[in-house]
Amino acid sequence: MSFRWSKDTYEQSLSSRCWWFTPYDGGQWSDTIRADDELRQIVEMETALGSVPQWAQQIVERSIRCACPCGHYSFPQPYLEVLDAIGAQAAPDLVHSCFTVARTRKRQAQDYALCLDAWLAGAPPEAPARELAALGYRQIDWHAACAALWQTLGERTEVKELLVARMLQDVRWSIKFTFWDDDPATAFGRDQYQGTVQMLRRQGTCRTCRFLGDEA
Repeated sequence: MSFRWSKDTYEQSLSSRCWWFTPYDGGQWSDTIRADDELRQIVEMETALGSVPQWAQQIVERSIRCACPCGHYSFPQPYLEVLDAIGAQAAPDLVHSCFTVARTRKRQAQDYALCLDAWLAGAPPEAPARELAALGYRQIDWHAACAALWQTLGERTEVKELLVARMLQDVRWSIKFTFWDDDPATAFGRDQYQGTVQMLRRQGTCRTCRFLGDEA
């Protein structure tokens, strides 16, 4: 059977679902796609297979389609995991993508949130420095770090207080929302953020977090 490059052929292909955060995102036929000879060849090769193995479909849906579009701090891990999955012919249990953050990274965020809490409360930089040094999560010069933060924030104003409070809300939401394969987000309770972890996962608008939330 001869291959016909058309809207139906493209939109029914697995290859049409590999372009998250690109001009081809959404799998919709367009004049740009019609003129793309390389993409036509990819879809033609897929069609020639007759059927795509289940493991390959899962890798596309779970990994390739959800690869980080931005400079995620764990780069290039998500992309190397895609290659490992292809080599193993099995999709990974958890995709390390946009909304996955390792425990150590979240611990760091909690440390800085504690510093900002102290600044908002009007405490001197020595107060959070002593507490963070006693906690001992990271062996750094907290006195110097806190002093530098207070200096950077400068003179206290109402606008600065509102902005710091808003940033803290966002950071703590992220600590609860993001997760890792060995990390139930409920383990991070020092901030006592009020929210149901499972509900947060399922309310995400991104394909990645929807998939990960269902799998977790």
